[in-house]
Amino acid sequence: MIVFIIPLMPSNFRSELRDKLWELCRSSLIKQKNKNWKAILIGDDFLKQELDCENFIYIEGDLYTKKEKLNKALQKMDVIFRDKPEYIMRLDCDDIISPFFLDQFYALNSKCDLYSDKYHVCIDPIYMSISYRNANWITNSSVHKFEHAISKYGPNNEPLFIIDHAVYWKKYYADKKIVYTNMLSIIYYRILSPFSISSNNSKIKNTNQVNDYDFYLKGFGPWIVLKRDFFMFAEISEVSKMLEAHKNERTVTFRIFNYVKHCVNFFLNKQIER
Repeated sequence: MIVFIIPLMPSNFRSELRDKLWELCRSSLIKQKNKNWKAILIGDDFLKQELDCENFIYIEGDLYTKKEKLNKALQKMDVIFRDKPEYIMRLDCDDIISPFFLDQFYALNSKCDLYSDKYHVCIDPIYMSISYRNANWITNSSVHKFEHAISKYGPNNEPLFIIDHAVYWKKYYADKKIVYTNMLSIIYYRILSPFSISSNNSKIKNTNQVNDYDFYLKGFGPWIVLKRDFFMFAEISEVSKMLEAHKNERTVTFRIFNYVKHCVNFFLNKQIER
């Protein structure tokens, strides 16, 4: 079984768009054909409606940071589950799981240590566009074998699951079995918005919110425009096919961008290892 841990958005970061994205996230889990999963939701009074699926487990708490919420969920595992789950995955409450994710994962019949996206796919609902990159770090929403997720690691000897994924995960899994998805079988779609915590942290001084958000988007590389009505869950399955179809049109641009990003991240990782 896979357990998703979903840190809920703090009340002061909520908006109409974020609430709608949470509904899409929730729907993307409920509509999985394979029901061999549970989801731990942890946060404040984010949930106004009653959860209508027994697979969701709600832990109330006024914890502010995502790290605190993830850590509390790990601490509650012994209480919630009689038997430890085999796999665990963290998922932001405004991201969307692929409609075929669980079917594809269980069809592997392969006991991997980590299951992760090779291509990091981002969707911008403001300009209705999409971008992807082949980054050299392990994405935040990857599926960990439970024993690895709770292993103490990093400078503060904390559970791997709660520490910086871009800095430490690839180093930890260097000698372990990683299975990467391909473009047509990704795990999840990261949804960006001007109201997210990460976009707010990238603000430029003395600019307005629109310019801040545009600057934030440029860090993800080139973008492809989506059709306006894609945001129904049934159409998410077409997104990967569309990316594959458009790949040749942006080959040079994407390759140059991803190569530069790869070099920058390779240098940063070397600095960390020192």
